[in-house]
Amino acid sequence: MIKKPLPGDNPKKMYKERKLDRIHRFLMAGDTVRGYLVRGSRVVREIKANHSFGPLETHLMGQASLGALLMAANLKDEGRIRLQWECGGPVGGISVEADSHGTVRGYLQNSPIVMEEGDDGRYPDLFGPGFLTVTRVFEGKAEPRNSTVALQYGTIAKDLTAYHLESEQAPTAMALSVAFDKEGNPTGAGGLFLQALPGASEEVIEGLEGTLENLPSLGEAFAEGKDAEALILDLFAPQAPRFIDSKRVEFFCPCDSGMFERYLKGLSEEDRIEIREKGPFPLEITCQNCSSVYYFEESVIRKLLS
Repeated sequence: MIKKPLPGDNPKKMYKERKLDRIHRFLMAGDTVRGYLVRGSRVVREIKANHSFGPLETHLMGQASLGALLMAANLKDEGRIRLQWECGGPVGGISVEADSHGTVRGYLQNSPIVMEEGDDGRYPDLFGPGFLTVTRVFEGKAEPRNSTVALQYGTIAKDLTAYHLESEQAPTAMALSVAFDKEGNPTGAGGLFLQALPGASEEVIEGLEGTLENLPSLGEAFAEGKDAEALILDLFAPQAPRFIDSKRVEFFCPCDSGMFERYLKGLSEEDRIEIREKGPFPLEITCQNCSSVYYFEESVIRKLLS
């Protein structure tokens, strides 16, 4: 992966921001509710930079990435989770993948997203009709586990919440937030996942619902420098949160030039001959998941595809 530098970056600032981007796991209400809080401010800024997104694209991809990190928080060993939106609206689709190590990557089907005014003067829903597919992949397991639900709300957090209720029959709430400055640059990003466990009383669930209705913007809170664990303790003091652990999260893609060299070698003989003889040179290949660009000079291509 090739990461683009962020404006005004330096090694000290980069280290500090990456250290703060973490997912915190906790239990509360007598261990009958589990929760995850993710701070992903640097993650979202790096996604914007690498994909050259505008504010709308950053908002959607940022929220989807935060949601994937939250849903991957309970994965064990070498697990991965993939969220795929397929829809008829201007977004077209979103694909994000997060793993048990706290890394996330992904792409938008349409970028930039074009919003065209209809004959009635209205703009279409961003997502429109469509489906959300959640795929869980576990190292050593032959088949991934897929589950698909229809989109109901057209917002990322609400449709992920609806997925848990419909597909997993688990009372769940999610909040996803990306804050921006006046120039459209992301200044803070965060997400919250709460799920009732067996034994959670109706009183506890109703209390949490009331808190979530008045939940402040997590993106703005992190942009202002709020501490993640202190934020949870303040928000859910009556439920006495108990922190389990935390780990770093990062925008990361395992692609490299060697991966695309293997891809080129695996092409059909007809395609290899065409590329070797006609180019174009240097051959340019862009990774869909992180927009890293790899260049292959003519001499390299002729050797690879001989």
